[in-house]
Amino acid sequence: MPPRGMENMVYKNYGITLYVDSLEETLKQLPVPGVKHLEINFLKSIPPSSAFDKQGIRRIKKTASASRAKLSFHLPYSFNISDIIPSIRKMSSKFMRESIEAAGKIEATHITIHIGTFYWFPVARWMRKKALDRFITNIKPILEICKTHRVKLALENVAPIPQGSDYYYLGDNINDFKYIFDKIDSDYLGFCLDTGHANLGEGVIEYINQLGDKIINIHFHDNNSTNDDHRTVGDGNINWQDVIRALVELKYKGPIISECRDKIKYQSIELIDKYFKNLYENRAGTS
Repeated sequence: MPPRGMENMVYKNYGITLYVDSLEETLKQLPVPGVKHLEINFLKSIPPSSAFDKQGIRRIKKTASASRAKLSFHLPYSFNISDIIPSIRKMSSKFMRESIEAAGKIEATHITIHIGTFYWFPVARWMRKKALDRFITNIKPILEICKTHRVKLALENVAPIPQGSDYYYLGDNINDFKYIFDKIDSDYLGFCLDTGHANLGEGVIEYINQLGDKIINIHFHDNNSTNDDHRTVGDGNINWQDVIRALVELKYKGPIISECRDKIKYQSIELIDKYFKNLYENRAGTS
């Protein structure tokens, strides 16, 4: 059960994730005072058209309205508009288009997606660029649909796959995003900062420094720079005080969504909010 006092959090836009395979059980636990964003995480086997029929749309909008929360989608890793195989790109594009239409119907703010994967053979650097170019080519017409439905896309950074794998993730480094944002100038394309994934790469602060103006969504969790184990805040080596200070200096106001797996989401929200509280109290004490 969520703790009392969630409505008294220092930061005012925390979120939790709802999984569509347990939507009924999740709806029973809502509304949650203090939680202002509900991210609906799709599973591969459940397309948005099945998860959100007319009755489902009414129910989720009613739930969000009761908790005064905004909504967004998170699409699964398995869909890849960057794939070298045309049929996979076509299927992935179709799923994304359906997701955008469904997101528009429930008045979602954005959809978080992954850029995709690519096979390294014969030259990894060359194949990465080709895959990024395929992503850019295929995302442009999708962004026009986003504009029609007033739903943004947030590109999420991912954890790197170890060297020697048959394939690699796109979006496991800052340069991939800089390349995309240099090629596409759209009000409907932004960035989702995943703190745990960033900690396995160039670091959370480096992502904020280089992509801060593009951030429209944040997933938070911790780790020890070795495994993507989604620990709660403070159980890894991320310097959360520096991260929160950087977000405050950035004047970030978007959703901050818990993806911590070793504590219930409401507890992880309490833990991260303490860093906001400490920062503001310290500033007040020195003013």
